[in-house]
Amino acid sequence: EPLRVIWHAVRAEASLATGDPLGALEEAQRGMAVNPSYAQTYVAGAAAAWRLGAVEQAQEWIATLRQHPAFCSLEAIRVTTVRTYDPSAIGQLEQLLATLREAGLPAE
Repeated sequence: EPLRVIWHAVRAEASLATGDPLGALEEAQRGMAVNPSYAQTYVAGAAAAWRLGAVEQAQEWIATLRQHPAFCSLEAIRVTTVRTYDPSAIGQLEQLLATLREAGLPAE
């Protein structure tokens, strides 16, 4: 089911937005299990792991993201995702990017 990974990615992002990093981590991992090449699950997973203090896991997923052109940097994520975000949710995107910056994803 190719759409199942999207379901898990959206649930992971929603969990991050509502302050549930453990729920986000679990959903991201479910998504990774369904489709390990779907990079958006690694975005949520890395942020969730970092927020939970799982530094090694976060950095492993940051390394995975750096291999995907659309997610290899903070700027790439911004360019890739900003057009899909409702303007009222841009603050959530900025919080996500701030977490990924702390976890080691480069700016450019």
